[in-house]
Amino acid sequence: MFFFFILIPHQLHLSISVPRELVAGEIRPERLEHSGTVNNDEFQYAISHAADLDLATRSGTIGPAGEMIWFKFYFGSVHCVHQLRRWADSGSERNRWTCTYANCNNCWGSSCSSYTYIVTVEIESTEPQAKLYPYSDCKYGNTVKMEVGDNSIFVNEIAVIGKQGAECTTLDSTWKFVKTEPALPVVHGTTLTLECGEGYTNLRGNTATCWYGDVVPSNGPPHCTNIGRSSFYLLIVPI
Repeated sequence: MFFFFILIPHQLHLSISVPRELVAGEIRPERLEHSGTVNNDEFQYAISHAADLDLATRSGTIGPAGEMIWFKFYFGSVHCVHQLRRWADSGSERNRWTCTYANCNNCWGSSCSSYTYIVTVEIESTEPQAKLYPYSDCKYGNTVKMEVGDNSIFVNEIAVIGKQGAECTTLDSTWKFVKTEPALPVVHGTTLTLECGEGYTNLRGNTATCWYGDVVPSNGPPHCTNIGRSSFYLLIVPI
């Protein structure tokens, strides 16, 4: 009788993938960075494991002694970030950070009282940004950074959730005689040309963008007037 033995290198960890489904509004990052990898083991603890849609893998982040450790998401464009969510390997949600227009430090979960978390959402770009319409339940940025007051953190899955877009279906009731091109309804992010109805002249405001259900003008509300028509009439009274 013969016996065969297979030697598996100690750094090779065999696991069965446990897929995590995308959640509504999830924004997938272009790349991720962190302050350092636990044991310099990029096979087991790479930062990419934090957002690979697999609950069976996990990232491990460390940093210099006495400093907050961190990891950071980079996106290809600016989003209005609503939440940051973290899951355990069981698939249960472990933490949730909810944003306002000012910050994203409203933490929910059992570890919120045990550790210091700082979530920063910023626009990191040298390019000029279009005017961004303010919302109370999200913060604009193309990067999301989490800092943690601990020596290390292990993350099975974490995701950035954006404010969900809604169709723009109506115009402000004060915008008299205004039409849009393309015609409403349109989806979030659509650029619109504002035009006046026949016989009216547009004095200001000729472009707008659909932002999460609101038509937001780029240079002030449009104003249509019938300036081209005569406003005076000659009254002839017979003598």
